[in-house]
Amino acid sequence: MACAFCCLVTCRLLAQDSRPTFRTRTELVRMDVSVTGKDGRPIADLRPDEIEITENGRRRPVVLFRHINDARDGEREVNARAVDQLSSNDLAPSGHLYVLVFDQLHIATGHEQRARLAAERFISRGLAPGDAVAIYGLPGPGPLLNFTTDLIRARATLAAVHGQAHRPPGAMSVFEAYRMARGGGQAGHGALFSPSLDLVANAGPGAGSDTFGAFDDVLRGQASQMVAQAENESQIFLSRLAGLLRNVRWINGRKAFVLFSEGFFMDNLAPRLEQVASAAAQSNSLIYSIDLNTSLAASDRSGSVMSVVETSERRDPLAALSLETNGRLITNAGNLDAALAGIAAETGDYYLVAFEPAASDAPHDYHRVKVQTTRRGLVVRARTGYATSPEPTAFEDRQAIDVALTVPRTSNALPIEYTTYERSGPAADKPRIIASVTAYLPERGNGSAGEQDRSDIVFVVRDAVTGQAVASGSDHLAAVGTGTPAGGLGPVPYCVQFEVPPGEYWMRMLVREPGGVIGTADRLFHVWPLTGQGLTTSDLIVARLEGARFDPPARATVHRDDEVLAYLEIYGAVKTLDPHIEILRAGSPDVLATAEPLVKAGSHGENIVRARLPVSGLADGLYAARVRIVAPNQAPRTIMRNFRVVAADAKGHTQQE
Repeated sequence: MACAFCCLVTCRLLAQDSRPTFRTRTELVRMDVSVTGKDGRPIADLRPDEIEITENGRRRPVVLFRHINDARDGEREVNARAVDQLSSNDLAPSGHLYVLVFDQLHIATGHEQRARLAAERFISRGLAPGDAVAIYGLPGPGPLLNFTTDLIRARATLAAVHGQAHRPPGAMSVFEAYRMARGGGQAGHGALFSPSLDLVANAGPGAGSDTFGAFDDVLRGQASQMVAQAENESQIFLSRLAGLLRNVRWINGRKAFVLFSEGFFMDNLAPRLEQVASAAAQSNSLIYSIDLNTSLAASDRSGSVMSVVETSERRDPLAALSLETNGRLITNAGNLDAALAGIAAETGDYYLVAFEPAASDAPHDYHRVKVQTTRRGLVVRARTGYATSPEPTAFEDRQAIDVALTVPRTSNALPIEYTTYERSGPAADKPRIIASVTAYLPERGNGSAGEQDRSDIVFVVRDAVTGQAVASGSDHLAAVGTGTPAGGLGPVPYCVQFEVPPGEYWMRMLVREPGGVIGTADRLFHVWPLTGQGLTTSDLIVARLEGARFDPPARATVHRDDEVLAYLEIYGAVKTLDPHIEILRAGSPDVLATAEPLVKAGSHGENIVRARLPVSGLADGLYAARVRIVAPNQAPRTIMRNFRVVAADAKGHTQQE
């Protein structure tokens, strides 16, 4: 969809009270894929055709392929184009989402202090601007804090973390109970169950084999009860963890779950572990398991060989959770600060890969896939599978949109760039704002878009001081054939206009492609009053002229053989105008060329200044068009707009790139 300024083409005007309406559609399966070299460094130049996803031996076509790099070193390139003219979710990291989960049932009383202090230091020093953190103690009572950027509140919440695992003095340990329940028997008592020897000793010197058999039965009964209780506790924890993962499904973006635990035993838990992996896949979450029980001195055990075996067995389910979800098991609990810093370092570079799931009669089942790359010598990490959900309802779709519009962070899963142009509106006290957008979407429908191939676009404008919404709207973007390769992203332009009084505003633009992947970008802009006796102007537009129309672009990109138009409206009771139009290289005061302006009266009393810009002699690069307005008894006005010149053989690009 395109729009033009003034009377050439009418831009879509959405009512300020319009309500978003969304369609149901098939969800894409989204997977985060980490690709590194043998040295462990991320690979940034992988192509869509170099990634392979197979399910049951059959390759699944990749619909979306995007490299996400939320660099934290301050070296992200911001080129000479005026950042205040263009808002993009590629210009800055969007922030990370961390969920700190304390497995209180499997942390010994008193052992939580070390993890709690490390988490407090991580919140204070490890979180970057834009990051959000949530804190939960499972199954409770314990901390319960949803995502927040209030770090003081988050640190205070950690005081509610308490380890709940304990072993009465002289009692059988859970590990000993599991060994006996697995068939350890009386012969193993001396090595495995030292507490039971006290019971035998108290039987007296005349105790016979029947006495030992009776004690054996008692021990086995105690072991069975302890195993049943331990498995029940593990089931409760995993059930609550799966529920927590499902609850964050509607929060857009990748979630890093950091699980603090001393581990538990895996017997009879495979179905529940798969449920957790399924919930993690649906919510785009990774689980980083931190094994707190790696120090034998801290675990109050004898340091025997069996203590090492127990530690290993307790670690197995933590390793399974991390492996299934593309997280990582961390066993170096002696340096929790380094472990948490490592998690933060590796969450910012990965590939977002999306594919359409295979047809299935059991949508809730966990479907295992294999992810690999055709380029040799690379290490690929991804979750082990996915679980599709029933087709979301309109309410669930709207819930996902509402959350993405209100959370403090943006999402760069889909690139968006847009700008705003101010001009006079029908009401003197409400200038009209044109928002021109370029969304980069996966090509679907081969150019013949149906209802299922349309993407949603939603925006909300809020007063920057009060936070009150002053304008909003929703619409659809039709899929177009952009000629992009499978998995690539192609530009889709869109334009909308709304009216607001003068002031400072914060705007969020959201695009969701048909499979449910969301991108958002924020913009802070100022609306100036255009009324009064003095000289005021609209924003300057530089765009490619196509016949009798031109489209105000998000980012003006023109070719040297294009007809390029500069357009400006001037308001106020000014009878004599002397406009000067010049072309400069961006960031330089040197004038490279000038243009002859044409001034004519508009239909509403404004003066319209137009000029064709001579771009044929310009080299490829970034330039600025500058209009200086001189009028009698008025302060001079200067208005500028950046544009880019590209080679004439780049005709495949649009002026909004």
